[in-house]
Amino acid sequence: MKKLCLLTGAAAAAIIAVGVSSVAATQQSAAQNQRRIPRPMPPIHPIPPPPNRFGVVVKQVTVNAAIREGVAETEVSHIFENRTGSPQEGDFIFPIPAGASVSSFAMYDGEKKMEARLLDRDEATREYEEIVRRRRDPALLTFQGRGALRARVFPIAPHSERRVTLKLVLMLPREGDAKKYAWTLAGPHLPGTGPERVSVRVVATSAQAIGNVYSPTHEVRLRRDTDKRIIATWESDKKNSDLRGENSEFALYIAPGDSRNVALSVLTYNAALPQVASLGGGARQSGYFLVVASPAVIAAEKVALPRRVVIVMDRSGSMQGKKIEQARGALRFALGRLRPQDSFNLVTFSDRVEKFAPAPVAASAENLKRAGAFVDDIIADGGTNIDAALREGLEQFPERGSGNTLLFFTDGLPTVGNTDRNTIVRRALEANGKKARGFVFGVGYDVDVPFLDRVSQALRGDADYVRPDEDIEVKVSRFVAKTSAPVLENLKLTVSGVNAGEIYPKPGDLPDLFDGSQLVLVGRYTGGNTPVNITLTGEANGKPQRYSLAARFPAVDTDSDFLPRLWATRKIGYLMDEVRLREGGAAKQEMVDQIIALSKEFGVLTPYTALFVPEPGTDGPRPLLRTEAARDRAFGLGASGGGAGGLSGGGGFPGGGGFPGAAAAAPRARMGESAVNLSQDARGKRGQNQLGNAYTYANKAGAERKMDEDLAKRVQNVASRTFYQVGPVWTDATYDARKQKQVIRVKLYSPAYFALTRRNADLAKWAALGEQVVVAANATQALQFGSEGRESLTEAEVRALAGK
Repeated sequence: MKKLCLLTGAAAAAIIAVGVSSVAATQQSAAQNQRRIPRPMPPIHPIPPPPNRFGVVVKQVTVNAAIREGVAETEVSHIFENRTGSPQEGDFIFPIPAGASVSSFAMYDGEKKMEARLLDRDEATREYEEIVRRRRDPALLTFQGRGALRARVFPIAPHSERRVTLKLVLMLPREGDAKKYAWTLAGPHLPGTGPERVSVRVVATSAQAIGNVYSPTHEVRLRRDTDKRIIATWESDKKNSDLRGENSEFALYIAPGDSRNVALSVLTYNAALPQVASLGGGARQSGYFLVVASPAVIAAEKVALPRRVVIVMDRSGSMQGKKIEQARGALRFALGRLRPQDSFNLVTFSDRVEKFAPAPVAASAENLKRAGAFVDDIIADGGTNIDAALREGLEQFPERGSGNTLLFFTDGLPTVGNTDRNTIVRRALEANGKKARGFVFGVGYDVDVPFLDRVSQALRGDADYVRPDEDIEVKVSRFVAKTSAPVLENLKLTVSGVNAGEIYPKPGDLPDLFDGSQLVLVGRYTGGNTPVNITLTGEANGKPQRYSLAARFPAVDTDSDFLPRLWATRKIGYLMDEVRLREGGAAKQEMVDQIIALSKEFGVLTPYTALFVPEPGTDGPRPLLRTEAARDRAFGLGASGGGAGGLSGGGGFPGGGGFPGAAAAAPRARMGESAVNLSQDARGKRGQNQLGNAYTYANKAGAERKMDEDLAKRVQNVASRTFYQVGPVWTDATYDARKQKQVIRVKLYSPAYFALTRRNADLAKWAALGEQVVVAANATQALQFGSEGRESLTEAEVRALAGK
């Protein structure tokens, strides 16, 4: 029988650590010799999984947690499958979530209780280090500084499954006014690509009201049964099945609530240096804050506002066939979501405009039946008079009122009537004032994307696009379902008592708040340790509403370390829109420089990332070709004037300067897949609530999405630092060759390596990125981890290089 070591991250990480056969030993020796041979590129994944030489895989991980008054009872079930012809057995090591304390635990093999031992942090670190020495793989040290459970796994029969269950009671740590529940869903040390399926279910109950529940890591589904019970769920799918890296850590913040209709909560992060405090510049020049607002469970029942909904549908000739059938389905769904207190009208257009009724009518059963017949009779023919259709739709709102919503659909360009885009936008703005919010849907790729985006901005709404392979009815149905119950409108946010700014979304132009939704704002601040008042104002059924939260923004707070990157993602989204929709000039070039600087510092994927992250197999960026390629991707342009420019400041990244000429003179490609991709990329970043580049390229399609997926594998954000794969080396974005002139090479798995990682656990996470990693250590020195280098360091050198 072969023996193996099964190690699990906090939610079931399995890894095969050692084999006892001479064949395994020979393979290990060969693998070590192979590492000494220079290779053109390291593995594409940031932390390569170990060879699954025994054929044991993790089929499924199921996490069920019950949280009450800051205590989490968690049951984690993991199914291992032995896909070999011989039995397997080994040890099971389970790192405890960081910051949590264990009050009780138990492990089960099926229904049989297993003997398990709780290791404190020092004991667990010794276990991790011993395994790392044997395996010559630094991945497990990413759990350094955390306690662990260890137990023996009974033999897994050939070609069979074994269920191992952990039951753990944890005291949750506090961050701000919230309790943080964290769980490691997977780890880089898993065999293969990690668990084939993962599901998480967290049920939070409290004697007092529960306020906001927010995850910065995963798009959880939230269901509020009462104001004192909420359920959060998440399941992996094909799009996010690779749980290594950014998706491996699950985090959920649960804040207390009260009896108000809208709950407010805040998280902060501040690692700023006081002498350089500024709302501009890098991550260490200001603090960051996040405000979450969400309706209470009974808010929709108490203050759900009546709506006036006007739907304007393109029925020009290009909508014939499948499009018009789907459009009819979308209209029927929207009509079905209307409530008796709502009013509505339908407007269709080609070269002329037709209305269901002269003015909006009540959503009575009789009117809805007549509207259904109107929808059935829609025939697609003629040209596209967008100007007349927009103005007719907006005239249905004679005055400002609660729930005034315009939905506008078109699949083409303005071809009839006034066709000047600037004039159409100006007229729509004048006709609307601030009476209604307009949501624009472009159908297909034959639409003027920047024009429709500008229309939606003028109408204080949003623009979305139905791609050729998408169903109009499905996409519109999702939107209508999310926005069918408004709770608070015309929102504004103020933060007083601290120097706050660069808040996204912009506090003077916030979206409305709907039942079941959340409003998440991220901003920067300087100073701290003073009372702060956060005020959210809005209207409910025309009546002013005001919600306030008293808080204290600390001068030092390093718990919610995801905030700087989330803020940078939001800002990049707004800057991308400015670049896309603005005419050329110095201001546009300045915004492009900001996008590039933020992208480099925070590891957020943008159309310019290819400027400083080379293709696999190359030693570095090719300034001319890569700049042109990035420009083509950014704006759908061909070769254009203005000069491609080069990487300045010492020959490019790292330590390089700006990117002259990176901004295109003006967007010339306004239609097609690339234009839609760029619009949706910016839109996704503006409203992104979770970390990770996977959420960024999820808004794209086609070849550009595949390019971004590949590029994202060479950009990793680990322990609050961004690393780029340049040639065979992973390089810290904060490393500047002009400043950190002394590079100390340290041999992996040597006493020097373990001395550094014991002193600073982040170094273990960074060194695990690949076979060669460069890390900025201090103002004048950098570390390079690899197969060659120093094996010992003095205590003074360790302090200088590892800090802390």
